[in-house]
Amino acid sequence: MQYLLKITIDNTSVWRLISLDGKADRAFAGNLIVKAFDFVDGNCAFTFDGKTFSGGRSGSALSTEDLNSFDEFNFKEGDTFNFTVSSNEKLTLTCVVMKAEERLFCLIPSCLVGSASLPFKEDLTVEAINKYFDSEDLVSLDLREVTARLRALGTCRKDINQSMVEAGAVPLNFKVE
Repeated sequence: MQYLLKITIDNTSVWRLISLDGKADRAFAGNLIVKAFDFVDGNCAFTFDGKTFSGGRSGSALSTEDLNSFDEFNFKEGDTFNFTVSSNEKLTLTCVVMKAEERLFCLIPSCLVGSASLPFKEDLTVEAINKYFDSEDLVSLDLREVTARLRALGTCRKDINQSMVEAGAVPLNFKVE
């Protein structure tokens, strides 16, 4: 599946509409969300149906479960989940699945639309973000810049075997006789 997600920082006017491929693993998808907001890297987590699932750190899997595909959440259009990143632990993001289709007719991954850029990367709080939004210093969101950050990662992880080993899986060694 391919997904169109509207991601909002709770209690603020900050949001992004991003597209991602469900074949991406959870750590990779978490990294795409982090890059969409230009957050500092940290441990990511998805919360859905009352359960929290690790989303890796900086795109790297902390366990082999982080390499499960985003599709394994079985999200449907209208589903909602929360996302957090430890670098901004005071913020929670609410993600709404706007579309879940076999093929979206947009480039993946990309940021299609959203609100203004954030004032800084570290120590973000709802209060600081809202104060920034009320100021004259507000900077428009550059969709090309956000999409470039997402595309630099690609649609899916390219090094799945190495990532499995780094996450603790035992490497397979075949001997052909």
